[in-house]
Amino acid sequence: MITAIFFLFAVTQTPPVFDVASVKPSTQTFVEIFPKRSGGRITWTTDLRFVINYAYGLPLNRIQGAIPSSDHTYHFEVATNADATDAQVREMFQTLLADRFKMKSHRETKQVDSYVLSVSKPGKLKPATPGENPPLPKWLGATPPADVEGKAMATMPESGIATITGRRVPIAKLCEVLARVLGAPVLDNTGLAGNFYFDLRFAHGDQTDADAPSVFSVIRDELGLKLDGGKHPVEMLIIDSIEKTPVEN
Repeated sequence: MITAIFFLFAVTQTPPVFDVASVKPSTQTFVEIFPKRSGGRITWTTDLRFVINYAYGLPLNRIQGAIPSSDHTYHFEVATNADATDAQVREMFQTLLADRFKMKSHRETKQVDSYVLSVSKPGKLKPATPGENPPLPKWLGATPPADVEGKAMATMPESGIATITGRRVPIAKLCEVLARVLGAPVLDNTGLAGNFYFDLRFAHGDQTDADAPSVFSVIRDELGLKLDGGKHPVEMLIIDSIEKTPVEN
């Protein structure tokens, strides 16, 4: 009789880290919402709200807890492989937050005021096709931001008017930008796969006299989607503790 004994070993994955990472308190009064990347080099002057926002891919209204105020800003200079994906870079920032700022967090589902994005007119919004390159909207100006491909951004080009510009991005990116515009989480219930282009111009907030439709109307009429508000279960990132002074480089 032969008895086979199998040993199971837990495989622990090492969290990804930057090759080089310098973090210093900054005296700048401005903050940058997104990091600036050139190849494998990334620079960023910002506060911890936006670092956590980027690292975990969550809008600010889905992050709660002990986050230092925007009075504390930092300058980041980090480097990694030039081929690292955006998802890998985000994970590296998660590791950096834990190592340098001793951040501890957990996730918790709460019933909160939020919106659900779903399809109202199937087939109206079609995924981007290879080689498709529609012109940028005029509201981005004569010299639009560099490297807009793969990004979704919100701007306010006129008083009382807001815009959302998306270039080959998934619906999740649209939800992120809508969450910033609406000031509440936006959940994706569209079931739409692929990447999309969209250029949306709408009245900002309660500007009823603006020469533009509401964000709800433009989402419905131009994209064939709808936004329904209410209280929904939303997974939140809860910051349990985080240091204001980073560990020295």
